[in-house]
Amino acid sequence: MVPAAVASAVFGRRGGRLTDLKGNSFVVYVASSLLLACFILLSTFTGGSPLFIAVFLILGNVGQSFIVIALSNSVSRTLPKEQVGVGMGILAMVNFISQGIAIGVYSKIVDLGSQGIPNWNPFYSYSSGFIFSNICFVLAALQLVILAIYNLSVGREKQKKTLVLKESEAAVYSIVITKRQNPKGPCAVA
Repeated sequence: MVPAAVASAVFGRRGGRLTDLKGNSFVVYVASSLLLACFILLSTFTGGSPLFIAVFLILGNVGQSFIVIALSNSVSRTLPKEQVGVGMGILAMVNFISQGIAIGVYSKIVDLGSQGIPNWNPFYSYSSGFIFSNICFVLAALQLVILAIYNLSVGREKQKKTLVLKESEAAVYSIVITKRQNPKGPCAVA
């Protein structure tokens, strides 16, 4: 956990700069890719060397910090100035509550054990610990679903912006065409 926390601290500032340079969507896709890689690798090598696990957790922690940066930036840019503080507070509260719920769910799954549950990752080759492999496998699938929903949401947003842009371009073109047909202006007398 310590190497992952250090990596998050080091790359956190770079994630903020990357968000400012490339935008929130780019950072969300990078973060989702890192989280997806982390979950798939953890699902495959859960019973492996602790050094591998440390490297995989670095990917996950950096991805998590990048996604928090992008979400915080989105909230602060989306809300009006007088509501930014409340919005950031609600975001922090939702993150805190969801982390608590997730810990409870993971603990209950581990308590129930792996009685009668097969290993869902076909690449997992260790004899024990496949309940953790299954948890990470489900997290990878959930990350794919989250990424698909985000992609659909951003895609619709881009389509709306493109439609608005096309409408404004049409208005500009109609003004230009009108000017060319009647260079003296609409009120000019021939």
